[in-house]
Amino acid sequence: MTKFVREDVVAKLKDGVHTIVFTKRDGSERVMNATLLKETVEPLLKGNDTRSIVYDDIIPVVDVDINEWRSFDINELKSID
Repeated sequence: MTKFVREDVVAKLKDGVHTIVFTKRDGSERVMNATLLKETVEPLLKGNDTRSIVYDDIIPVVDVDINEWRSFDINELKSID
């Protein structure tokens, strides 16, 4: 499995919408169109919700197909394009 660098993945997601493939906790594979584009993220932040709880291995993103927050473990990331 390719090792991804968190900072590189976050920077890429802040630059646009990308298709990511990762393994979920239940072992199934998930394909998601995700982003961290400011104009997509800001409308979803509510009140004090700043997504400030950070876990080194977990990256919160917006799934653009359902316009909701989701997250994935960077250690389970298979690809990002």
